[in-house]
Amino acid sequence: MIVVPHERHGRAKFELDLNQHLYMWNFQNLNNLLLVNGFEIVENKYLRGAGYNKLLWLEKINFKLYWWATNILSRLTGIKEILVVARKK
Repeated sequence: MIVVPHERHGRAKFELDLNQHLYMWNFQNLNNLLLVNGFEIVENKYLRGAGYNKLLWLEKINFKLYWWATNILSRLTGIKEILVVARKK
């Protein structure tokens, strides 16, 4: 199981990328990497979640509240994650 941030693709900015990412992930990139290395893809889907660390205090109160808050924040900010499930052949 692999979970990575969903990167929005668009025109490159003419300024320094503070994250210094070398790769931008999408389903096709991850599937290709796994297939070439002998894995069978089982599932591809988007996950919603944002603010995991900043809202962690909610998890101590109630996990469902924490899940709901990270999901809503994700929808408001447009942040998604990519989930790829694969198994070794």
